[in-house]
Amino acid sequence: MVLLVLAINATVRFRTGYPHELLWACNLAPLLMAAGLLWGWDRVHQLGFNWVCYGTLVWTIQLFSGDSGGWFSYMNHWGCLGIGLAGTRLLGLPRGGYWRTIVAFFLLQRLTAHLIGPEDNVNMAFGVWPGSVVDGLPYWVADGIILTGGLGFLWVVETALRRRWARPQEQA
Repeated sequence: MVLLVLAINATVRFRTGYPHELLWACNLAPLLMAAGLLWGWDRVHQLGFNWVCYGTLVWTIQLFSGDSGGWFSYMNHWGCLGIGLAGTRLLGLPRGGYWRTIVAFFLLQRLTAHLIGPEDNVNMAFGVWPGSVVDGLPYWVADGIILTGGLGFLWVVETALRRRWARPQEQA
């Protein structure tokens, strides 16, 4: 199912003339989740799941500004979130994935900055969205706030899932 989401998203991006948008973390997430599920790599799956968790939060906030990104964005974010939860339940939840996810996203931002130009600003590699809460701050400060917020958000998600799925003897 996750590969179907990836295939549809890639087709739409190429047909609309925006193949570089496949570099968004949320668009790479299905590929990571699929690889993790196919080969039993829990950390790879968790990286994809965490990227789509945090990306869905940021994307949902952006929905309120009127930018939906198209119907396939709903499928990519909400669909992959459900698939990621199921995969996480199946493979387990490695400890410390929240900080690894933020480090990987920071590296993805740097890679994206080298591969595409600032006019597309994929993964906020060049700046934050105009009108956002951190707009107007120097980029390194705004990006630091966003990454720190992501770290905290993903820690809460990991902690909540760990508590929710803990066996009775693990809770004592």
